[in-house]
Amino acid sequence: MILTSEDAQTILKTLLEIGVFASAIFAAIMGFRLAFKNRIRPALRFALWFLLLLRLTVPFTVNSAVHLIVLPAKESVSVPVEAQAETTVRPVTPAAVAVTPKPSVQTDTAPVPKEEEREARKTAARLTVWQILPMIWIAGAIVLLVRRLWMRGLLAARLRAGARIPDAETVREFRNLCSEMRIRRAVRILEVPDVTSPALTIGLRPTVLLPTTLLGADRERERRFALLHELTHLKRGDHWVMLWYGILRCVWWFHPIVWLMEKSFRTDMESACDAKAVRSMNAEEKLLYATLLLELGKDRTL
Repeated sequence: MILTSEDAQTILKTLLEIGVFASAIFAAIMGFRLAFKNRIRPALRFALWFLLLLRLTVPFTVNSAVHLIVLPAKESVSVPVEAQAETTVRPVTPAAVAVTPKPSVQTDTAPVPKEEEREARKTAARLTVWQILPMIWIAGAIVLLVRRLWMRGLLAARLRAGARIPDAETVREFRNLCSEMRIRRAVRILEVPDVTSPALTIGLRPTVLLPTTLLGADRERERRFALLHELTHLKRGDHWVMLWYGILRCVWWFHPIVWLMEKSFRTDMESACDAKAVRSMNAEEKLLYATLLLELGKDRTL
């Protein structure tokens, strides 16, 4: 199905208006972060990003008399009132009818040149730039979405090949920690030799990935802090937020802000997660927790 030029212009106008509003929200968030820095709570700083995510998700704008984007409209031919009055059919009375000789009937009509017919067909089949641009947008979104699914498949194959269930003691610690945090859903935990930091996968069945270096009785405390961090991500629903953001990045691939926001967005997410994870810790435990994060590097939501 090919969009008409009018429908294509409507879609482009909506995308451009949403993009302009999203850019303004992004600038406001970055300015707010710069102005207040560490003077606001991490959870509030991260919550501001939801304004931008929602703006990119809602597919319409509020109708108003002022429009930020005005696309060239199709020209229309207007007929003057005087011309309309002249073409009005006036009633004719029988007395006013005059007998006039009938003109000779012209049986042969002037044929339309074949060159003009071919040119008319080409013009009707030619796509306008307003129809081509939405096609490029949709094609780009499909390519990025397919690439994202392909990367998910590679990760799943990698886990099937190299990951395994940790030892019984580690699994017991993990289940006890889930119970303490009141996480009722079943969560998988896998030991992965070739990862350097803990991670939480994104998807319908999130999985905690634990590096082999954190196994063993001598690293029990560090392992607990690492699992606590990942389960805090899970409890906060950060894996769903990252899935949401990933889909928006596919849809809005042409807009610079979906790429510029990623680093700050992830930083604020991690800060909010850390603030919640250390809420019940004492000073010594907070120091050990921070040291562990510096040692392993910030975790990833894969």
